[in-house]
Amino acid sequence: MSSSFVSSTASFFFIVLLYHGSFHVSDGAQQATFIVHMAKYQMPSSFDHHSLSEADSLMTTAYNTYKDGQPIIDIGTVKPSTPIGHGAGHVSPTTAISPGLIYDLTTKYYIDFLCALNYNSSQIIKVSRGNYTCDTRKTYSVAYLNYPSFAVNVDGSDTYKYTRTVTAVKISVEPPDLIFKEVNEKKSYSVTFTVDPSKPSGSNSFGSIEWSDGKHVVASPVAISWT
Repeated sequence: MSSSFVSSTASFFFIVLLYHGSFHVSDGAQQATFIVHMAKYQMPSSFDHHSLSEADSLMTTAYNTYKDGQPIIDIGTVKPSTPIGHGAGHVSPTTAISPGLIYDLTTKYYIDFLCALNYNSSQIIKVSRGNYTCDTRKTYSVAYLNYPSFAVNVDGSDTYKYTRTVTAVKISVEPPDLIFKEVNEKKSYSVTFTVDPSKPSGSNSFGSIEWSDGKHVVASPVAISWT
């Protein structure tokens, strides 16, 4: 049986509409790893097959508004939080068990990410505990990390293309539909951001890209910053 996921590129909102609860920017970073391990400890059979994609499913099924529609509040500023503060949002354990889609995020992607950050071999060995040397013939970019979120720093160009296996921003997703014919089949899609490079430095816009088959919703937060 085939399954079709259709992208919703119209789910871009102004910041005031995006995001009542409490959340502090530092809380997310401190609790992220803890949440993954606790979820696996409490429900080992549910997360046993996800590997590095455990964090992926916690992100893509997270929520950033409560059932009453009220936004997550950053308790540090007492203002509506944005993806820069809350990331993907608050964890929803029940939906994370069956995310629908997971991103093919393997160790290799993280190693390549370190290469893009100009880590040398000795530094990478300390992090990965494995022998790895960056290929000088290969082009590395932090944008190539197959991570379920998008962050774009606008520095003068007007088009940015990201591939994965708002005001003044146009987003196009190609292909618009992903058709799966079997379990564990892999599909890739590309996202192109066309922005207004003349916006004032320090401006931000936020939104999300969502894939849905009518039952599951797999969301990726998007943050655009003009530098």
